[in-house]
Amino acid sequence: MKTNIFNNVVLKVTFLTAMLFISNQALALEASSTTTLTFINSYNQSGGGDVIFRIANPTATCYGFWINKTDAGFSANFAMLLAAYQSNSNLSVSGFADAANKWTGSAAHYCKLHEIQFQKP
Repeated sequence: MKTNIFNNVVLKVTFLTAMLFISNQALALEASSTTTLTFINSYNQSGGGDVIFRIANPTATCYGFWINKTDAGFSANFAMLLAAYQSNSNLSVSGFADAANKWTGSAAHYCKLHEIQFQKP
């Protein structure tokens, strides 16, 4: 009987810990309002091909956003960034705002990109 109670307590504590971890991960994602790109910079050596960019209406934490050439969506994301910049298109972006996903190439907080969306007026 004591073993069952102990196992139930351990199971509940494990479940609650996992839920807190998942909640913290979800909260780390920040999304912008509809905005435009104001800056794009591509690095040849930094990070092996990092690209950073800023938007006209930054989020509370994200001064800008970054992608790396090794990211699965790099080519598509970079193409979308260039198209949006050249056409001054409306877009929204979201990124991971936690410290683990901060770009190390700047003191300012550049968030790791999660998503880019074009927005038609």
